[in-house]
Amino acid sequence: MAGTLGLHRRGSVRFNVTVAATTIAAASILLVGAGLVVVVHRTLDSQIVATLNRELAATKAGLAEGLLPGASAAAPGSAIQVVTVIGSSVVASSGSIQGLPPISQVLPGSQATVVPISRAFAARSTLNAARGLSVVAVHYGAVVVYAAASTRDVTSTTRLLILQLFILVLPSVIVLTSLISWWVIGRALRPVEAIRREVDDISTTALTHRVSIPPGDDEIARLAATMNSMLSRLEGASLQQRRFVADASHELRSPLASIMMQVELAQLHPESVNVEQMTGIVADEAGRLDRLVDDLLLLAKADEQAIVVSESDVDLDDLLLAEASRLRSVGRVSVETTGIGPVRVRGDRELLRRAIRNLVDNAERYATSSVRLGCTASPAGAIVIVGDDGKGIAPELHDTLFQRFARGDASRVRGTGGTGLGLSIVAEIIAAHHGTVTVTNDPGAVFQMVLPCEPDDEAPAGDGS
Repeated sequence: MAGTLGLHRRGSVRFNVTVAATTIAAASILLVGAGLVVVVHRTLDSQIVATLNRELAATKAGLAEGLLPGASAAAPGSAIQVVTVIGSSVVASSGSIQGLPPISQVLPGSQATVVPISRAFAARSTLNAARGLSVVAVHYGAVVVYAAASTRDVTSTTRLLILQLFILVLPSVIVLTSLISWWVIGRALRPVEAIRREVDDISTTALTHRVSIPPGDDEIARLAATMNSMLSRLEGASLQQRRFVADASHELRSPLASIMMQVELAQLHPESVNVEQMTGIVADEAGRLDRLVDDLLLLAKADEQAIVVSESDVDLDDLLLAEASRLRSVGRVSVETTGIGPVRVRGDRELLRRAIRNLVDNAERYATSSVRLGCTASPAGAIVIVGDDGKGIAPELHDTLFQRFARGDASRVRGTGGTGLGLSIVAEIIAAHHGTVTVTNDPGAVFQMVLPCEPDDEAPAGDGS
């Protein structure tokens, strides 16, 4: 199964986690084992020291009463010896060391302390640890009491424990931890591998496919849900891109077809061509084509987040008054500018002019007889209002109105000159300035832009005419 899952390779998550778990387990055993060995060794040593101290205390008490230790006086595994201070002659010894020379040549103090084993004693006895103290004995004067024992059992026990821990326990833990970790991690990663295979089979032409979500609410189930959410976003982006390309191709084809028709007509029937009329048509279509390409380039920059905002002080009231003058020169609609107040913001003058012009052109296109322009500064920011007295936009279209190639209603046909990009460009420009744009009906369409501004950034009032 590991081979089929492709998780056995060195460097895979399964391998790395198994190695990590095994290393942690081995390190834990080493630390715990080393601590256990130290504790056991110290405990056994302290037991020997306690035994020797008890023997010294008992012998000292007996000497105070004039009693010497007998052959069986010492506890099993230990020995007692009384040696005179003057002459270092052995006065009494327990049975296991009778006839042996003094345990040590060192004269200890009145408190029990460690003394070294003499060479003569070590050569004839297996006892290798000793403690002694000096006392004054009844009938014997100044003497030294030695108590000795062997630490070989302590060493043997410690070595046996080390062998059991690091030769038997440690390898067993390493093997078991490796096997269990490999198996558990393999089972845990099996759904991940299944998700990977499913995602690997998904192509750009099959974005409708979704990965299977395993039962439960663990990390893997959430990963699958997140993957499906990402696929949904990719599918939506792909559909939007294809729709955008199709719409752009259609919009570009229309002016090109009109230009080609005029050229072919001039080639086939030059005698019947009205040059002035034809050049006017070609100029209009070329201008429309130029605007459309310019719009597409700006939206492409927006997609790449490459819209460059060259900040400077921009008087929004000046931009609105300029648009009002332009509309009045056309003369199709009347323009109300009483709502225009002095407002200054920091932004890109050309981009903001383009956004306002797109809104004004949209309002003029669908107005019945008048267009209303206004701007004011408020705590929420600089507010720009562009409204018309047309029939408005259906509420269900408000959410999609700023999408590319979106049209408010069926009346926005080819004859109006709209391409469906103007409002989406407005939305991108305002977003690049960290503002918002919304639409309401009152009763015609009313567009409201809100841009960040400071209260003290206001410019002197315009003429408002």
